Amino acid sequence: MKRYFLFLNLLLFVSVKLSAQNLSVVVDYTTSPKLSDKSLIFYDANRKLNWTDFRGVADANTVAAALTDAGFGYNSSYSYSDGKGTLTITVYCDFNKNTSWFKPEGKNDYILRHEQHHFDIAYICTMQFIDRLRKGAYTTTNYHQLIGAAYKECATSMNAMQNQYDNETQHGLIKDKQQEWSDKIDKQLEALNTVQQ
Repeated sequence: MKRYFLFLNLLLFVSVKLSAQNLSVVVDYTTSPKLSDKSLIFYDANRKLNWTDFRGVADANTVAAALTDAGFGYNSSYSYSDGKGTLTITVYCDFNKNTSWFKPEGKNDYILRHEQHHFDIAYICTMQFIDRLRKGAYTTTNYHQLIGAAYKECATSMNAMQNQYDNETQHGLIKDKQQEWSDKIDKQLEALNTVQQ
């Protein structure tokens, strides 16, 4: 019985070791993840934000004329077939209509462009997350940890960039700084579009 148990453990170890070595990874971006939350808009370069997308209640205690609640997320699945493991990671960038808002006095094209750039920053960081995921050395035992670490790092980077954008432009009030940021973000988006083609 002891020898049989040892043999089974050895088989299990060899099986796990082989599946770790044969893990293929697919990382994709989607504009239509299978999520039931209807309050989300998913980033698509061909669809810009408009004021009807902002449905949240404005915060009267801030100088901001509007707020964009944007970020990114992912779904992952693991399958094993014919001796080969496949890790599929689907990434999306979203805007939450119910928690994004504007004040009537800030409803103009200039402020809308500032808010669009918040969504653009979320997308830029989403692409950085995808790039990081594609460079991962995944096994069946480490993929949860590696994905989580990449997500945390890129989300922290995104939050820092969003804060820097608002601080340097004073929520869009400093027009020359806003133009600098607009140019910077547009260039980054253009570079991403070139890479993806």
